[in-house]
Amino acid sequence: MQGFLTFYCYYLLAVTLYVVFFITEKPAQNTTDEVQNSEQEPNNGEPEPEVTIGMTVGIFKDILMNKNTRIFYFFVFVYRFALSVQAYIGKVYLTDDLGYDKTVLSQMRVICTPISIMLCSRFGYLAKQEPFENMFRMAVFYVIMCSYYVLVLLYTMPTSKEEQESTFVYCHMLVVSLIFDVLGEIESTIVYGILFKRTDKRCSAIHVTIFASLLNMTYFMHKLYIYYLVEYVSIFLPQIVFSTIAAVLIMRQRESLLSLKDVEPSGWHISNHVLGIKNKAE
Repeated sequence: MQGFLTFYCYYLLAVTLYVVFFITEKPAQNTTDEVQNSEQEPNNGEPEPEVTIGMTVGIFKDILMNKNTRIFYFFVFVYRFALSVQAYIGKVYLTDDLGYDKTVLSQMRVICTPISIMLCSRFGYLAKQEPFENMFRMAVFYVIMCSYYVLVLLYTMPTSKEEQESTFVYCHMLVVSLIFDVLGEIESTIVYGILFKRTDKRCSAIHVTIFASLLNMTYFMHKLYIYYLVEYVSIFLPQIVFSTIAAVLIMRQRESLLSLKDVEPSGWHISNHVLGIKNKAE
């Protein structure tokens, strides 16, 4: 099982890097309504630059060198650091080591998924009104809930079938599962809302692709070590260490994250020279 998960992790990483560096996407031609709408014209009426394979590496490097992008993705990487044990090991430990019934977990998913979707359909404003402040709050709550899941729920979970089938244990699992489903939906709403609003319309296809790939890599990178780590020291000690480190770094990065609200969307865009566009002064 460990060998397969490791292979799967490296496979996803390889596919992501391949998409980032070698797959390009030409933007669709503007419709008449879009051309007439000046807000939809990203380059003052000039045609969008054609992104080639040779430019992809430069665009990727430019995104990584952008200070705003680095602050944003470092913050995401940090709070997902605390999520790694719960996200990748939690359910495996619950079902394989503690013997919790997988059928019951599947039933909970059937209950939780539609409820979380209905709740999060009301939360679209989180990505519009103070998105970075809401992202900070979401990250703090995520770290708290992941610590609770591992250090309380899993640590106190009984191993006998009779006790696991009790009403209290079932309701406990159901509520925690619902909270994680809602948090996952809220995270997607906020994080993708922030990135999509700041996408460079001149090369939106490749910009969105790289944004999404980097976001996925903040998850994948934790898979490279987490399976080996918990095999030697179980899941409780890593969760304590990860949550402590994440909490400290999140609080230290709060001001940097909130400062991004004062940055114009153009501050996240690709540099003109990378796209082969001359500045007006030139």
